[in-house]
Amino acid sequence: MKNRLKPFRILNLFFFLLLFLSGHLFGAEIVFSNGEAYIAETVSDTEKQLKVKWKDKIYTLYKSDLAHVDYSKKGEDTSYYYSTLELQDGSRIKGVFAEESSDEVTLKTELGFLTIPKANLKNPSALRKGSPSLSDALLDPEAQHPETKLGIYGDLLVNFGPNRNLFPVSYGGGIFIEPAFLNWNQKWQIGFRSDYLSAPGPNGNFSFLTNQAYAQYNKVYKNDPFLDFFINVGAGVSDVRYVTGYTTSAGIDPALSFQLGWQGIKFGKFQVRLSWKNQCIFERTSDICMSGLEAGILLRL
Repeated sequence: MKNRLKPFRILNLFFFLLLFLSGHLFGAEIVFSNGEAYIAETVSDTEKQLKVKWKDKIYTLYKSDLAHVDYSKKGEDTSYYYSTLELQDGSRIKGVFAEESSDEVTLKTELGFLTIPKANLKNPSALRKGSPSLSDALLDPEAQHPETKLGIYGDLLVNFGPNRNLFPVSYGGGIFIEPAFLNWNQKWQIGFRSDYLSAPGPNGNFSFLTNQAYAQYNKVYKNDPFLDFFINVGAGVSDVRYVTGYTTSAGIDPALSFQLGWQGIKFGKFQVRLSWKNQCIFERTSDICMSGLEAGILLRL
């Protein structure tokens, strides 16, 4: 029995070792062709792409943009520039800016620190200082930490149903929130919204104050942040009021909604959403449905 168990134990040990190594992140220096360099952890490495973790975010880098990757250099997440300086005698020195004085500059090179008199530099403007940052355009949309989103929107909808001729259009707006803790795998999101719509007519006015919870699915195509689409389905209740010059009637009715949209415009912490919205409110005697455009902007907290 012991002889039979030994190969099994070795196989288990090999399996867990393989599992550990596959999930391990390896540090490396990633240098772009433009001289930007980053100390980061590599997540995956394919023929065309390199995924790295830098400052708690996952980025997808295209190898065609990289000068080289050096796995021997490790450390905390940081960034710097490589500068290539040409001297008056025609020689070139490549290194990272360390410090400077009024008449000298010091570079960290492969051979150590090197101090150069500024008078010997043929192209002093080529010296690059500071710490670059990876562009948000390189973020891997399917691997980021979820963020709470708070937004506002406006609606312009065409009404359907028996009262369409009297109340052809509904318009208004609302607010929504999508908590980070209700996000799953950066694709599924539970959110809550509240909106007010008005449908004026020749003899009165319909208004709808609707509160809904919704489930949203997000999809980014080809790892391109611009190709960011979503679809959601919501359910809730609507306070429906009909007001004429003399009377007011009101009721609480169930409401359902469906949206298909695009959210590829991002600037800083803000994001724009455009969608086609369909919403139905189910009254006792008839249904009120509407369909049209919704435009909104959200803040990622």
